[in-house]
Amino acid sequence: MKKKWVFLSVVANLIFSAFILLSISVPNLAMAKGDVVIGMVEPMTGALAVIGQSSKRGQEFAVEKINAAGGIKSLGGAKLVLLSGDTQGKPEIGMSEGERLIKNGAKILTGCYQSSVTFATTQVAEKNKIPFVISMSIADNILERGFKYVFRTQYSSSIAANKTIEYAVALGKAHGKEIKTIGLIYENTLFGKATADGLKIAADKAGLKIVADIPYPAKVLDLSSEVSKIKAANPDILIPISYVTDAILMTRTLAAMNIDFQAMIGSANSGFTDPAYIKNLGILAEYTYNVVPRYDSKNPEAVKIAAEFKEKYGVYFDLTATYGYVAIMVIADALERAKSTDSNKLLKALQETDITDPAINILPQKGIKYGKVGKMTNQNIYADVIVEQVLNGELHPVYPAKYATKNPVWPVVKWKDRK
Repeated sequence: MKKKWVFLSVVANLIFSAFILLSISVPNLAMAKGDVVIGMVEPMTGALAVIGQSSKRGQEFAVEKINAAGGIKSLGGAKLVLLSGDTQGKPEIGMSEGERLIKNGAKILTGCYQSSVTFATTQVAEKNKIPFVISMSIADNILERGFKYVFRTQYSSSIAANKTIEYAVALGKAHGKEIKTIGLIYENTLFGKATADGLKIAADKAGLKIVADIPYPAKVLDLSSEVSKIKAANPDILIPISYVTDAILMTRTLAAMNIDFQAMIGSANSGFTDPAYIKNLGILAEYTYNVVPRYDSKNPEAVKIAAEFKEKYGVYFDLTATYGYVAIMVIADALERAKSTDSNKLLKALQETDITDPAINILPQKGIKYGKVGKMTNQNIYADVIVEQVLNGELHPVYPAKYATKNPVWPVVKWKDRK
């Protein structure tokens, strides 16, 4: 009898294991023939899970809109199906998830938020000749390898760096407080180092002096030593490059040490755009600047989409949701023109992308058209950024004037005077 129960237990475990494997490897048992599978590779668990979930919401929102409007009409109304892969914030897992999604029928991939993960995962797409439309990752070198199948709609680290210096100089002059010195503090990942390198070049061209150049390790728990170096350098402005956890830690440490600047202005700083930054810091987050893309608040189509998104999900249509949304819209546009899911036809359609439709190009830029920018291939030649500032607990575009909904506060209010 005992042997019989052991045998039945082993069989049950084998059946359960097989079920789990099937649930992972089979994309969707209810998937209809002709559906177009898009593989999404984002950090769905781990320290950046909030970001991954935001990007996924933006992508799901776009998929629902496209399917509700009749799907991909040139493919007989084919519906889009979004398959999710979890990078866990690790390049090697991003690669394995990319392979899994392709094996499960993905005709095109998108992701991955972290530049180091995107750098690795796009190699999988290139090897398999599967188009990859980056939802969000800014390191220049992702597109400096001559890959044919990888495309970026957003800005790059060098574009963000050049604009950050340009806008900071302009804002200082406009308020009679010209800047001459800059402090840099950044996470020493590919994202942080690539942006910092671009800022150093841009600052040198503008005749500005970098008086503090301070990298720090990922998942840092204490920034008091690094912030003390900033205090000693006494820069006119501080440019941090961080994710949300270290952005919160950094801001609290700066306030505790009472270190004031004309402005703290992020350069494509993911931490400053994360809703958790304002939620956790309250008044300490006030007046923080960030040079970023976002949906265009002067575009009625973009404003409408943002309102629909907030009504559906109960959260702000933030940066990662916006770019997730746009990535799917670009993919759908390419599918319509390719009239096929063949990778070569999709590749050609993406190469010929030229979008000015304000319902798709909801960003503050001229349009979406891929080409060569510097050493980068398949970079959106129109990619641009604007300046946001936290005012009354919300992010508002403040510069350039044609995109602004609020006037900038420069110099910012000193820590001790914030109430």
